[in-house]
Amino acid sequence: MNKCLRCGKVTDKRYVCTKCFEENDYLSKRLDKELCLVCDKEIDAIKEGGFVHDACIPQKGTNEIVHRPSHYTKHPSGIECKEITKHMNFCLGNAIKYIWRAGLKDDYIQDLEKAKEYLDIEIDRVKEKSDV
Repeated sequence: MNKCLRCGKVTDKRYVCTKCFEENDYLSKRLDKELCLVCDKEIDAIKEGGFVHDACIPQKGTNEIVHRPSHYTKHPSGIECKEITKHMNFCLGNAIKYIWRAGLKDDYIQDLEKAKEYLDIEIDRVKEKSDV
């Protein structure tokens, strides 16, 4: 799965989700000139190797991708998850993280299952501790 470079939603497409593609009517725009799928500026698709400028594709290792990926800041509250989880142990923090960002990066159900796994680990840890 990839992230749409226009709206940021998860998509099975490489650069732009079907909705953004259709809303921006790319097919009719391309009849007279080639446009970048992300920035809508003219593009030489042969030279660029496709319909997206290299500059429009986030490069791995950049600060934004490492420190503030878009799925970190998409929660409706505007609060970044790490501001809450930094006050918790590892398992609780990870459970909250997967719930907080469920569906923003990966599959919604998969994120909830990951959260459940960390909650189960924490429950087992607390039970073992209380048995001592």
